[in-house]
Amino acid sequence: MNPLDEAVAQLAQSDAAFREAIAPVSPAQWTWKPDIETWSIGECAEHLVIVEQGILHRLRSAPPDAFEKTVGKERLPEMVANRTVKFPAPARLQPGGRRFATPDECLAQWTATRAATLAWAQHPDTQLHRHVMPHPAFGELHGVQWLQMMAGHTLRHISQMHEVMAREGYPG
Repeated sequence: MNPLDEAVAQLAQSDAAFREAIAPVSPAQWTWKPDIETWSIGECAEHLVIVEQGILHRLRSAPPDAFEKTVGKERLPEMVANRTVKFPAPARLQPGGRRFATPDECLAQWTATRAATLAWAQHPDTQLHRHVMPHPAFGELHGVQWLQMMAGHTLRHISQMHEVMAREGYPG
C-alpha cells in the first residue's frame, strides 16, 4: 500500500472510531466534566474539529520545502495516539465548550471537515510531499505525515473520551 493510501485508511479508521465514540452520547454526557481540568466529551470533539480545520488550512498554504527534513517519522499515528505523554494544546486550539451544543452539531462539522481534508489530499494536483510544515512535537512533517498525525490525534482524543466515560459520576 502506498503511503497516501495508508494515511487515507488511517483517517477512515479514526473517522469510524470518532463516530462510534460520540454516537451514544446524551446531552448530559456531552457536557459532563469530572473536574475543572478535564475536558468533556464535547470539548474533546470540538478540539478535534478545530485542529483538523487548522491543519488543513495551514497545509493548503504551506510552501514547498525540503522533503529531506521529514525522513524517519514513519510511526506517527501510534506515537500521537499514545496518551502516556501529555501535550497541552495551545490556546488557539483549546475548546471553549460552546461551539457545538450537541453531538449531532459536532458530527455535521466533523463530516464536512474530514471530507474537505480527504478531497484535498486525494486531488491529483495536491502533491502532499511538497507541503511541509512544522509540528511542535515532531518537527517538520510533509502532507502525508500530517494526514497520519490527524488520524493518530483523533484516536488520542477518542481514548481521552473513553477515559471520561469511565470516570466515577459519568451520567448514565
